[in-house]
Amino acid sequence: MKRLFCLLLLQLPLYAQLTDIDIEVQKDWERQSVIFNHHSGQNKMVIDSEFPIAIRPFELYSYDLPPSISNPIGTMEVEFDINENGEVENPIVLDTFNVELNKIVIDKVKQSKYKPARQNGRPVKVKFKLPIVFK
Repeated sequence: MKRLFCLLLLQLPLYAQLTDIDIEVQKDWERQSVIFNHHSGQNKMVIDSEFPIAIRPFELYSYDLPPSISNPIGTMEVEFDINENGEVENPIVLDTFNVELNKIVIDKVKQSKYKPARQNGRPVKVKFKLPIVFK
């Protein structure tokens, strides 16, 4: 019994060392990498992800607004999907201060184009929220 107990005590730190995983997150403004390292240094798994980047950004000018709306002040929030090709799908207005602007903003959001988000080197579909501030 004493011999078994001693063997367990000797192997417990070795087992703990082999099962512990360090997680390292590296971020910059465009890419995020999550690296899982075993203490042994032999097994390493890297998950790279890139956020979507606007190629043709959302733009709304004063001449796009109807004459009934002069000097709009407030905040809107639009949610949409960016598909694997970087195209906008399913835009919806989550929060608005003027209902007349909803259709105009959705049309302009549909015209925007993005470099698609990537995970492990492959383009993926993501949800995106865009706050729009009128000053």
